[in-house]
Amino acid sequence: MATLHIRPNRLRQDAVSRRRILFAGFIAAALTILIHPVSALLGFAVVIVFSRTRTPAEEAKRHGAEGEDLVLGIPEVAPGSLVTLPGSFTVFNQLIVPFDRGSCEIDFLVLGPNGIFVIEVKHHHGVITGEEHDGSWIQFKQSRMGHVYANPMRNPVAQVKRAIFGLKRYLVLHGVSTWIQGVVVLSHPDCVPDLGPMSVPVLRLPELSGYLLGARTAGLRRPDKPNEIIQALWEADLAPIRACPGRA
Repeated sequence: MATLHIRPNRLRQDAVSRRRILFAGFIAAALTILIHPVSALLGFAVVIVFSRTRTPAEEAKRHGAEGEDLVLGIPEVAPGSLVTLPGSFTVFNQLIVPFDRGSCEIDFLVLGPNGIFVIEVKHHHGVITGEEHDGSWIQFKQSRMGHVYANPMRNPVAQVKRAIFGLKRYLVLHGVSTWIQGVVVLSHPDCVPDLGPMSVPVLRLPELSGYLLGARTAGLRRPDKPNEIIQALWEADLAPIRACPGRA
C-alpha cells in the first residue's frame, strides 16, 4: 500500500460549507416564523432557491472533488487509483506551490523508486478534444434532450507543465534538483479523449497505477532522492507531515 500524506479534499470542503450555509438559513427562517411569519416564508423561499441553484464554479468544484477522490481511491478503491500502488510509493495531494506573484496547485505528487510524478486530474465526461499547445480544450456533452453542446476547459497539459516548473524552481531553492514527470488523468468513466500528440501522458484512470509502476524517468540517479524531496516539502511547509495508511 502506498504511503499517503493527504489533506482533506479542499473542493469537498467547499461543498460542505455550502450545506452549512443552507442549514443555517433554514434554522434562521424557522426561528423567525414565530416573530414574523411573512419574513420567515420569504426566508424559506430563499433557502429553497439557493439549495437548487449551483453556479458553474460550484459544479466545477463538485466534479473536481469527485475526480480527485476517484484517483486517490478513498473512500472507494477504483482500478488504477493511487492507493493500489505498493508501499515504495508516497503520495501527497493538493500542494500549493508559490509561482511568480501567485501560486499553483498540484492535485497529486507521487514519489516512487522509479520517478517523481506530478498529476493533474480532470473529471469531465463526453468527448474531449484538443492539442498540446491549445489555450483551451473542448468538452462536447449531450444534454438530456439529446442536444450536443461544447464547453471550453482548461488545457491540463499546460496546467501540469506550469505546476512542474513551479515545483522544480521551489525545490532548487531547498537544495533539490530532479526531473519531474507530468501526468494528466481523465478520471470520469464516460470521458472519451480525442486528442492530438502529447509530450505528457494523458491517461484514463484504470491506466494510472500501471503507468506509474512501469515508468522509467531520468530523475532518480540516487535511491534516496524521494526522501530528499519529502524532507524539502516538509521544511518548506508545502505538505502535511502526518501520513495516513493506504487501502488495498
